[in-house]
Amino acid sequence: MTEEQEEPTEGLPERPAPSPIVESLLASPDIQRAIAEIPQLMRAHSEAKLAAIRWTTRSALIWAAFLIFGIIVPVTVLAWFGKLSSDAAAFLFGAIIGATFTFVRSFLASRE
Repeated sequence: MTEEQEEPTEGLPERPAPSPIVESLLASPDIQRAIAEIPQLMRAHSEAKLAAIRWTTRSALIWAAFLIFGIIVPVTVLAWFGKLSSDAAAFLFGAIIGATFTFVRSFLASRE
């Protein structure tokens, strides 16, 4: 800020002068390089977080496809042709739905 645009200080305690140790640390070239890298590190962190979210979404879609085409469709076909009783089909569907809800609950609880 320029001297013409000073921060309003009404009602605020007076800001203490920086200590010589802090000034010498801030003048250090290593500290200046580290401060200059902060935006790049924040960007890299955001990209890594986005990649993790994409991986999780892709994994969930793969598991959903496996459940649909690997379990639900064969059970439905077997029940349709009378090779599997409707009670057994209902039990399998309930077990699949319960396992899915448990997975989703544990996944969402780990985010908190």
